[in-house]
Amino acid sequence: AGNVTITDDSTIDSDGRIAYGIYINAGEITLGEAEPIGSEHYGKDTATVSPNYPAITGIGTESGIGVKNVAGRFNYYDGKLTGSTAAMPETPTNVEYLYEPKFYTLPNGNQYAVLEWMREQPSTPQP
Repeated sequence: AGNVTITDDSTIDSDGRIAYGIYINAGEITLGEAEPIGSEHYGKDTATVSPNYPAITGIGTESGIGVKNVAGRFNYYDGKLTGSTAAMPETPTNVEYLYEPKFYTLPNGNQYAVLEWMREQPSTPQP
């Protein structure tokens, strides 16, 4: 029920029949650090979003999920999530500004998610 922030190149791995990389029942998990508002890279494809760190892996033969968020908060600013069932079945609470999680499937069937810059930007209301 506490808060955890992972900002280095840590890897959280789990394995087994039913395994979660991170299972959030309460509290807040933050992966990486958001680009500071007002920085020259804020909201651009040059933001410091790295799919290589931190890495969260939940590989289980039945329901391996990278990040499972039940009743907490999940802030996703960096990193790669991998699961044998789903990288992340829920929408994160916050993501890097103008980025969105994209899901891919590996040849072995495992799913992974990384943050990618939104090529089609949200429309800005005209005055």
